[in-house]
Amino acid sequence: MHRPILSALAAVLAIAAIASPAAAETWGPATDTQRVSYADINLDTPRGAQEMLARIEVAARNVCDVRNAPRPLYERLIADRCVRSTVSSTVATMHNPMLTASYQGRDTFTFASAR
Repeated sequence: MHRPILSALAAVLAIAAIASPAAAETWGPATDTQRVSYADINLDTPRGAQEMLARIEVAARNVCDVRNAPRPLYERLIADRCVRSTVSSTVATMHNPMLTASYQGRDTFTFASAR
């Protein structure tokens, strides 16, 4: 995707996540959003794609309610699934080959359980 087109997209990305405990039971991305700016990133470079992926992952952990505090295993599993699904769907909606390649090159995610 060309840089001017990215700018035309208002240099933000809304990512979805879990809105309520009831939505969490669906095990997928849900409906809260967090804007992730990428106006300062060149997504046509590996470094830029990795930086964008890191920002998406941080935002996904925020909206999926990943906490550092101890919590029951099922809650960690739900949060992990939310993050994985949210990151995956966000990367897919970006339609950026470099970002997709960076995402596909990552090892298996373990967000909530690693924190």
